[in-house]
Order: sequence, then structure tokens, then C-alpha cells
Amino acid sequence: MKRIRSSSRKIDTAFAVLLFAVFAAIAILVVLLVAKQYKITTEVMEKDYRTRTANSYLREIVHQHDKAGSISVDEFSGTCALRFTEEVNGYTIHTFVYCYDGYICELTSVDDAAVSLDSGTQLIPAKSLVPELVDDDLLKISYTDEEGISRNLFIKLNCPTGKEAS
Repeated sequence: MKRIRSSSRKIDTAFAVLLFAVFAAIAILVVLLVAKQYKITTEVMEKDYRTRTANSYLREIVHQHDKAGSISVDEFSGTCALRFTEEVNGYTIHTFVYCYDGYICELTSVDDAAVSLDSGTQLIPAKSLVPELVDDDLLKISYTDEEGISRNLFIKLNCPTGKEAS
């Protein structure tokens, strides 16, 4: 009788250890799967954040300067750039938005100041930026993000061809 109980106890112990090992393996597997999914989710969210940030910045700066004759597409030191012009206390102020050295940059200067592309503030990682006035009241900004994905942004201007908004 003792022998049967001893054998039964060994089987019970082995079953409990085996059950614990299966539970531990499943728990580790679940943690690994969740960690992988978390990594994928954060990468997608980061990419979306960069895209939204670039779009929001470009829209906002265009709308800030959406006054008659203020927005133009010009060449700045050999690079295609958005130029925003405004008069402040008798001075003509130019703000340039362009792509240089892997970033969308912004540079503000007084009319007669000598500035270069590397003087601008690096804002958003990008490989290229090509602004284009499609129509009198429509601005198209094409840019390529740091991953090489081309994006197009269309912005309707409130003050086309020198007319003030009503």
C-alpha cells in the first residue's frame, strides 16, 4: 500500500511541475508576443506623429502669412523655397522654408541681411521639399520624409493674387 501511495505522490508532483512549466512557457510566449506588438505599434505611432507634425507645421506657417502678396515660391541659395514676406516697423522681413542637409529648415532675415542655407533652424527630418503655386489660391507642397516616402500637401490660400481676405 505504501508503494502505491509513494508512486501516486511522485505522479502528482510530476504533474504539478509539468503544469507549472506549461504555464510558465505560455506566460513567456504571451509576454514576447505583446512586446513585439508594442514595438510595432510605437513605430507606427512615431511615423504618424512625424507626418502629422510636418503637415501641421507647413499648414500653420502658410496660414500665418496668408496675406496679400506675402507668399511666394522662390529660389534661395540655389534651393527651391517658400518665401513669406511682411513689413514690420518699416523693415521687410523674409521667412524662408526650405530643405537642407536632411531637414526642413526655417530662416527669418531682414531684407538686406546676408544669410546662407546653413543659417536656418532645422525643424523636421526630410529629404526634399518642393513648393509650387498650382493656382492663384492653391499651394502644393511636395516633400519626401526621412524614410523616402513622398507626400503632397495642398493648402488653399485665403488671399489669392493680392486680394485681402474679407
